[in-house]
Amino acid sequence: GALRADNRDNALANRVAYAQIRAGRFADARTTLNDVVKFGALDAYGYALLAVVESHGGSPTGSDDAMREAILSDAEDLGVRTAQAYIALRRNNAPVLARLAADLARDQGGRTEVNFYLTALSHKLNRYEESRRYFERAVMSEPTNYDMYIERANESMTIAESSTLPDADKQLELRMARVLFETALECKADSYEALNRLGRIYFKKG
Repeated sequence: GALRADNRDNALANRVAYAQIRAGRFADARTTLNDVVKFGALDAYGYALLAVVESHGGSPTGSDDAMREAILSDAEDLGVRTAQAYIALRRNNAPVLARLAADLARDQGGRTEVNFYLTALSHKLNRYEESRRYFERAVMSEPTNYDMYIERANESMTIAESSTLPDADKQLELRMARVLFETALECKADSYEALNRLGRIYFKKG
């Protein structure tokens, strides 16, 4: 379509690549971004998306190289900054995520995606009350933020897998996780993250 007609259209390519990433089609996203490189150059957000693709492809060096280009192009771009936070979250790098989340909160604290990363950080640090406050802020700002429901459900699954909880409490957390994953699917029916994790719950029940 329009992208094939002009592979140098960064804004369109970025939208297509982002949609492909969210659908779990990382190879397609790489092709979309590489096509832009063939005929021109990626912009800051394009490089940030490529960093995410490389991270999912198991290439930390490639991811770091792409993110370096993104930062050199525009370090203040919100898409670049949230991609940095996403990669830090994937790498389980709490210190880096804490720094990035604090910077985002200072500048963009009302945004639903910023509260998502604050929730994820609080979850990693086992600060569950704090995590739930950020969750509430995120869904009040954007009720259809399915990422937020998935993250909150992941937290319930983490709690349910704790060996210190009574079985009844574990089952309660699993039921909460199921409801949250199902809510995420109401917001985005083809969310592969929600579908995969919901399957884990049914597997546990079996």
